Amino acid sequence: LWLTDSPVADLGSALFLVLVNNYRASAEASGISGTAGGIGIPPNPFRAELSSLTDNRWEGHESAAGMSLQGNGSASDMLAYGNGSQQLGGFEDLGSPVGSGGLHHSSLSSMHHQIALSTNFESLFACFGRTLHTESSQLFLYTLLQSSPTFAASVAVRSDLDTLVMPLLRTLYFASTMTSQEKKGAVSSMDGKSGSDPRPQHKPHFRSQSQLYVILILLLIFSQDQSFGPDVFRRVTVPRVSWYRERHIRDVNLGSVLLLATLRAITFNLHRLKDPFLLSNCCAVLLNVSPHVSGLHSYAAMRLASVTVSCMKKYTVLVGKNGGKPADEGDVMSVLGMYGETCRTLLQVVKHSIRARVVGKNLHLIYALVYLQRDFYDIMSARCKCLHADVAILIYEFELNISRSDSTSDL
Repeated sequence: LWLTDSPVADLGSALFLVLVNNYRASAEASGISGTAGGIGIPPNPFRAELSSLTDNRWEGHESAAGMSLQGNGSASDMLAYGNGSQQLGGFEDLGSPVGSGGLHHSSLSSMHHQIALSTNFESLFACFGRTLHTESSQLFLYTLLQSSPTFAASVAVRSDLDTLVMPLLRTLYFASTMTSQEKKGAVSSMDGKSGSDPRPQHKPHFRSQSQLYVILILLLIFSQDQSFGPDVFRRVTVPRVSWYRERHIRDVNLGSVLLLATLRAITFNLHRLKDPFLLSNCCAVLLNVSPHVSGLHSYAAMRLASVTVSCMKKYTVLVGKNGGKPADEGDVMSVLGMYGETCRTLLQVVKHSIRARVVGKNLHLIYALVYLQRDFYDIMSARCKCLHADVAILIYEFELNISRSDSTSDL
């Protein structure tokens, strides 16, 4: 799952990340007065060059045809050969001390305007689509999006974002899965006899929680674009999701796959990690795309309804144990607050999905809500009053939109 086609390219990506992220702020931006000798600290020259990255397809660089990837490679290969030997000339004197014939801030600025780093954005985008399942490629993409406004703008206007989003969702899906393995050779009784311990030992697929952070931050960056929500639900269709194990999914819009992977990450986080940062990013992604939910797949609609009901039931139990006092809105530091924030987010997604304007396009969600309506009424009749208002509004809007849909169909 985490293997790459080019380990050498991964090492190159790691070197690139070290160079670009080392001392990112200049003396002026950070408020540092200077160094010994009164000479100001220049900004990171690698990051300064990256900020001027341009697409050479629009600059008439015919010689750039040789930079297209042959065989397997990574995004670092693209930038390494992006502008020929001219790119390296600006950094040849970086080893000299500042103030002793080395690189001054003024010479850095002039060099920045004379030599512009350029590469083929189309080839770079395709390269990310092949390697974005690896952590180094994810960090590489995040660095480019944050450092190069031109590249970020070119990604935002693309209509084939599934090239980047699907590898991220696949990695998020497997990272949110726990494998059960039996621990052998353990002591199974008090008399000291050795044997196999029947209790399953859970091991995560991911190597660190930072990997989940990067994936969700990238999804959050994509979802903040105004065209992302309409594109993933109405324009981009995935023929087959081969890596999804629970159900064979075919001809599904990208938004349904995004919803399924995010719901899985939320439940995994609530049950295992209990990480407030991960939960906040998952909820932010769902809230960003919720106004555009349309054409939900039947399995995605059922998962949305069932996870919402499950979280509300757990939240009512936790509120009861807390003396009937609900969690404060926005509190994600406690388990009670995490379930409360999840309930509010999922209810908001459901309410956006059954609006009168889109209720006819989310009939699978209507069926799921009807199928689970007894659970909603049980929550309404529970002693805990924390979710009564939200669920009552949901049921009211649901019945109102259904009646409007019926009257429209009769006409």
